[in-house]
Amino acid sequence: MVYQHRRQRNASDKATRANRGEPIGRGTQYTRPQARRTAPKFKKIQTAPEKLPDYIADGDRVLIEAAFEQGEFICIGTTFENEQG
Repeated sequence: MVYQHRRQRNASDKATRANRGEPIGRGTQYTRPQARRTAPKFKKIQTAPEKLPDYIADGDRVLIEAAFEQGEFICIGTTFENEQG
């Protein structure tokens, strides 16, 4: 018990020895880490225009049937525009 109190007193003495307002590192300068410069995630490339695929009758229905399994619930609604558009 005495040993524990002595350790606590030593720790508090060390904390009060520094002047108030003095940095914790006692003048050690902190330098902010520099941001890493990495290559962009996407690279812009030029391509030749391509012909669009032919029209698919009921394409929206075909897409939904291909993307969702039987029994999955989906909901499609109309857009709602306010005064700003």
